[in-house]
Amino acid sequence: MAKAPKRMINAQDLYQIMVLEDPRWDPTGEEVAFVQLKADRAKNDYTRTIWRWRNGWEAPLQFTNGGKMDFLPRYSPGGEHMAFISTRGGKPQIYLIRLDGGEAQQLTNMPNGASGFSWSPDGRQIAFVSPLNADERRLEKRGKFPPSPPMDELEGNLRKLEQEHQEKQREDPRVYRGLPFKAGTEFVSDRYDHLFLLDVEDKKSRPRRLTDGDVDFSTPHWSPNGKYLWSSSVRRPTQDRYAESDIVRITLQDGTVKRLERPGYYGMSPKPSPDGRLVAAITMLDLSHFGHIPRLTVFRTSGTGWRDLNLEFDRSVGAHNYKYQFYWAADSQGLYCTMEDQGYSQVFYVSLDTGEFTQVCGSQELIQAFAVNQKGDLAYVSRSATHPPELYV
Repeated sequence: MAKAPKRMINAQDLYQIMVLEDPRWDPTGEEVAFVQLKADRAKNDYTRTIWRWRNGWEAPLQFTNGGKMDFLPRYSPGGEHMAFISTRGGKPQIYLIRLDGGEAQQLTNMPNGASGFSWSPDGRQIAFVSPLNADERRLEKRGKFPPSPPMDELEGNLRKLEQEHQEKQREDPRVYRGLPFKAGTEFVSDRYDHLFLLDVEDKKSRPRRLTDGDVDFSTPHWSPNGKYLWSSSVRRPTQDRYAESDIVRITLQDGTVKRLERPGYYGMSPKPSPDGRLVAAITMLDLSHFGHIPRLTVFRTSGTGWRDLNLEFDRSVGAHNYKYQFYWAADSQGLYCTMEDQGYSQVFYVSLDTGEFTQVCGSQELIQAFAVNQKGDLAYVSRSATHPPELYV
């Protein structure tokens, strides 16, 4: 049978191109979950669905089909469940589903939605981010926010209409006491991202807020002993969402926020090592946001012994969807990261002992996101000028 003649790509072909995101290993290191983003031609919109691939399977299998956006798949430490974020109910909320099947259960009902989250080491709790403004935080302290779930669909629809009306009334006129007051085409919100703690096993419990103030906190990461959360927040509470940030450590028992400052630098994206002795993060010079490479930095949990790993290598740590791509090795003796070079990005391993960078995979391609399991196997999404994103192991 003769091959079809080659032709130029056209606009309709874009509906056939799928984007892959956020690969994640399960605790056994035998299975990978990832997100597939594709255009929905009928709805003139995009959808995200979660897929799974396992050793021995001929092809990946679709795992969720919420009809909207399902993303951020995270296996539970025990490997029996997966938590993810979905907009199937309107606002993005955290859902839980068993890996052996069944309906997804909604875990959060935050009026302003939920975002970046992570499991506790024992699998009993989830820490996540949700935005609140000053009025909502005051009502929450009095036990009046968030409201209890609606009794039926009619009450839910009425609440939605009332909330939309209140939002319009509240935002006209707008009062700003800082700069910038606008980002792109949208006004800067008066809601700030705060950290919450959710008891997964107690279905009746409400999430407990850990942070306060007019300041944003980033996606939390648990310490191996389950006593602390690592995050970052703006150095000076302000409406300037782009000000310098510092790494913070939150004690779960009493909510104490300890700011770990590196003089002359600002920091973000802290991730503790599996043995709990060190923390890896991204730091940058205070002098300017431009003209300096992001530094892959390790330091002691006490906030001392700061050490930059990639200065001699002179390459930037890669980022995907505004998230820097680096992970600890299982033995805590090194880090895996993507490094950018001449328009491409590859995965490297850096030894803490020698400081040497060793290329693990990649050539003339763009490795956007990756994950590494306990055995050192990599799952990564790669694309180039001649092929769309694909998942590799």
